[in-house]
Order: sequence, then structure tokens, then C-alpha cells
Amino acid sequence: MLILSGLNALVCFIFLIVFPLLSFADERIKVKMIDFGLYEAKSSGRMVQSYGLYNGYFRPSSSLEQIKETNGIIGSLGTTFGFRYMVTMLPLSNSREANFCGSHPPIINSVTGIASTKDCYKYLLRPGKVQWHTFFFEDQTEIVRGVWRLYIEKDGDILIEKEFDVK
Repeated sequence: MLILSGLNALVCFIFLIVFPLLSFADERIKVKMIDFGLYEAKSSGRMVQSYGLYNGYFRPSSSLEQIKETNGIIGSLGTTFGFRYMVTMLPLSNSREANFCGSHPPIINSVTGIASTKDCYKYLLRPGKVQWHTFFFEDQTEIVRGVWRLYIEKDGDILIEKEFDVK
């Protein structure tokens, strides 16, 4: 039978209990903006259902090429705008789900007639990889002038955001 002295018990407690708990507590997500503006997106061809979006789905892009760095967006069909970013967090190998959101002037759903000012969908943050959060005007009803804000939030914290002036 092993009997520990007070000092040995304290050392064991610190190494076996406290240090492992501290390693989980320091798992902060950090996001670095790479660029923003207008992009040319290549569609992956997939449609992902998302009840948080006014039309009920989004189309992930397989690649994205920046055309111009700008906050001023001319609203027209086929326009893609937003930002690219990279996630850093501890441990680097893990992915986390987050809310990808956009707030905008009222968009009226052409099917339901209901106006929305915010759209969100859940997607994965993947550390160490360039990712993007963009909006693509694919329907005339989406083109609404005003300030559009694209952001990513996790557990109530805004990780990254960018505002655009759609004209």
C-alpha cells in the first residue's frame, strides 16, 4: 500500500488533476482575416440544407479567388462577397462547429412573403486551413441595398466579422 506524504499528495494532485483541466481551459479559438471583398467562387455542386437561412439551403464553394478588395459591393446577380480567414486554436488538430451568420436589410422570401434580416447556418471551423464566409446573390429578391455584416460566432462570442455596403 502506497502512503503519500502531504507534499507528495499535493504534487500528484497538481499533475494528475489540475494540469489536465488547465489544458482544456486554454482552448480559445482565434481567427485571422486573410482578405475580404469580391470573389469568384467555384461551386462544389452540393446543396446543404440549413433551416437558419431564408431559402433553407446554402451551396458550399470548392474554391474562391479574390477579384478585388473592397467594402463597397455593387448588388447584381452572380456577385459573391465576403472574407477569407484562417482559424488557429488549441489543439490544432480539432474542428469546431460554429454559426456562420449574415445580418442585412430585410430580404423578403419570394415563396413565403416573410422578411428576414439575419441568416445563419452551422458549419465547421477547421484550424490551419484557409476558409471563407461569403454571400452569393443568386436571386433578385436578395439584392437589397444597405449595410451587410458577415460574421462567425461560437458560444455567443463573435470570432470574426466584416461589414459591406451593398449598393
